[in-house]
Amino acid sequence: MTATKVVQTRLDLNLYEALQRTADGQGLTLQDAAREAIRRWVIEETSFAGSPLFNFNIVLGRGPRSDSSDDDSVLYGRRKRRNSS
Repeated sequence: MTATKVVQTRLDLNLYEALQRTADGQGLTLQDAAREAIRRWVIEETSFAGSPLFNFNIVLGRGPRSDSSDDDSVLYGRRKRRNSS
């Protein structure tokens, strides 16, 4: 069996009544409706956690290096000049 924790909170009367009506309309208990709301909020708040765009070690230049030395030849059809020393 999975370990669980009990979460208690206070709601203003209007929010409580809206939650109760919504739960009743969906055929859910108040406990199940609150659990689903919390689950959805957690997913929404953490949905970008695995995205490389939000991995600041990569975005800020601490990730893998890339070589852009051939960009001019690709873009302009020019060959890179070699230093003649």
